[in-house]
Amino acid sequence: MAPTLAITSARIFYDGISDHRFRNPEGIAVQDDGSIWCGTSTGWVYRIEPDGSGARPVASTGGFLLGIAFDRNDTLYVCDLLQATVLRLPSGAATFEPFARPSAGAMRVPNAVVVDDEGGAVYVSDSHGDGPGPGIWRFDIGTGEGGLWYAGDLDWANGMVMSPDRSAILVAESWGRRVTRVGIEPDGSAGAAEDFLTVGSDVVIDGLTLDGDGNLILLCYAPSRVYRHRAGTLELVIDDPDHSVLCHPTNGVRKDGTLVARQSRVVW
Repeated sequence: MAPTLAITSARIFYDGISDHRFRNPEGIAVQDDGSIWCGTSTGWVYRIEPDGSGARPVASTGGFLLGIAFDRNDTLYVCDLLQATVLRLPSGAATFEPFARPSAGAMRVPNAVVVDDEGGAVYVSDSHGDGPGPGIWRFDIGTGEGGLWYAGDLDWANGMVMSPDRSAILVAESWGRRVTRVGIEPDGSAGAAEDFLTVGSDVVIDGLTLDGDGNLILLCYAPSRVYRHRAGTLELVIDDPDHSVLCHPTNGVRKDGTLVARQSRVVW
């Protein structure tokens, strides 16, 4: 399968190699002002200028940040691997506050977060960490109260998006080599799960996002590729066999018609 775009179409947007705190910017989100925000393995969340000209640390959880997402009020929600929870940073604040309050049990590896402003809910994938396991958690956006929403086994639940019509959550199963669709029932409960798409045994899907037409974008940790699922067909958008520019992309967001993704110290 030939890629739609040559690797020369990709460029480095911001390089944080000179800042020892800007490491492994796993999660990525766009704020309404056009700035790019990243969580890091040092626990710091960074704000990158809309043009990529600079970045500054905003706040730290003291942990290891994975997925991040904004709500419509510019409150930032972050998954913290070390604390095994979800925290939030109100707009303009410099200190994170507790958010997720499970009614029973505890998350093991909170990985990706999806905010549904209209439904008043925050969804969190749990990679489990010890073979396939549950699942997806759901929390009230106002109170943080919630629990395990989808209890079925997922094989390293990773990136997630909500379908454009808000009828389902799509979740990447990295070791399952597939994207699974979990329906959202009218009462908000989890519906049936079904395979949405599968990939080859050599492909590790990490992050998911949507393009401007609502098509699913897959960011692959290995090989270093980006795919698009459109009209029932999986297209190879861009491929970096040398891992020189697009090096193991984990998560991505759409900004002004451009896909912005991350690698070890670089946002491209």
